[in-house]
Amino acid sequence: MKKVSLRVFSGFSLLLLPLPGGGLLFPPGREPLPGPAQFQRWVEELCAPAMAGRRACTKGGRLAADLVAREFCLAGLKPAGERGSFFQEFPLKAPGAEGRTRNVLGLLEGRGPRADQVLVVSAHYDHLGMGGPESRWQGKPAVHPGADDNASGVSCLLGLARAFSRVRDRLGRSILFASWGAEEEGGLGSKWWLEHPTIPLERVVFLVNLDMVGHLRGKILCGAAASAKGMPSLLRKLAGPAKVAVLGRSFGGSDHQNFLKKKIPAIHLFTGAWEGYHTPLDRPDKIDPRGIREVAGLAFRILSFESLSQEPPVLDPEGMGSLALPRPKGARPSLGTVPDFSQVRGGYKIAKVKKGSPAGKAGLRAGDLIVEFGGKPVDGFLDFVAALFSHLPGDQVEIQVLRGGKRLKFQVKLGKAAGRPGARRGGKKGRPRR
Repeated sequence: MKKVSLRVFSGFSLLLLPLPGGGLLFPPGREPLPGPAQFQRWVEELCAPAMAGRRACTKGGRLAADLVAREFCLAGLKPAGERGSFFQEFPLKAPGAEGRTRNVLGLLEGRGPRADQVLVVSAHYDHLGMGGPESRWQGKPAVHPGADDNASGVSCLLGLARAFSRVRDRLGRSILFASWGAEEEGGLGSKWWLEHPTIPLERVVFLVNLDMVGHLRGKILCGAAASAKGMPSLLRKLAGPAKVAVLGRSFGGSDHQNFLKKKIPAIHLFTGAWEGYHTPLDRPDKIDPRGIREVAGLAFRILSFESLSQEPPVLDPEGMGSLALPRPKGARPSLGTVPDFSQVRGGYKIAKVKKGSPAGKAGLRAGDLIVEFGGKPVDGFLDFVAALFSHLPGDQVEIQVLRGGKRLKFQVKLGKAAGRPGARRGGKKGRPRR
């Protein structure tokens, strides 16, 4: 092992910590990130009444984009949008969102022979406004603040911009900070950028996407890790003080999927499903700012390693793409549970049971591991969804779970999944209540 070098820069001690193929700028857990209070302030700003849910093509959406651009400027990022600005405008025509909206883009340029290669770290800033077809809310129309989805990811992105701006002279590869618009309309902001890149696309070698990182309950979930060779094992080495669950392939449709379609390796960091997803209950007071900072620390370590490594991430074709969710055969049934995505194999683990749901009425509990559903074995999330969607609302099914080392059987009458008429089935991000 080579001797570790120490350098003082802007009041911070910079450690170049050796790792196979690269290094870290700081010891794990000591990254120069803002404190939890600052992450919380950003979430609150993005969820302020004037933002009105940050729907694309609305005043609130424009205010959110302006806020992100302001913070990029304060962090000293170079504008990477169009015409020397932080913005890239694009047209949008979607139910409830029609006009023009914007991506927000800022660049930190690396140093040395690898500076022409670009890492992207991203988080979409838009949300649902007053709801619309993607809302799961059954009450009167109300503002959907979108604190977890995705003010938390934007807050994480802004913290990373501040942190990396302090060590910009130590970067190898450049880093593009991107806050996408119109993700809730089908990932259209990132798709537009990939089709009209403000940086030549051949320079882009890797993406870290941050979406719903505000509810850390133990493990940070790392989706799509298998898109790059060796990434799953690297993530475990870079975890540091964080606990991670490496999900080899990818669930759902956040912005990283558009990069995977372009055969650019990508990972998706998130902290899992919860009952407030796509409802007015997704408020700043429900957010865990310490958890956001922990996710930011992991993202900082990943990006600093990849910025300094000799070789960029290498695409693994076998690990590319999404684990497509099965489709229901009719009306979508519901069990009324929230999945624990940290359970990758061995069953479907329940993170939470909604009060009064079919699962709750039958006696299922948080922590139960479903291993059989309607006579079909369940080894993971997709097995569970496939078994659930082979039934209809009102069907009576037997569910077998592991609880405290014992195998228990429950008879459950399935309910009908919540959602406004026209809502896309299965959940855009692959994190619905089941």
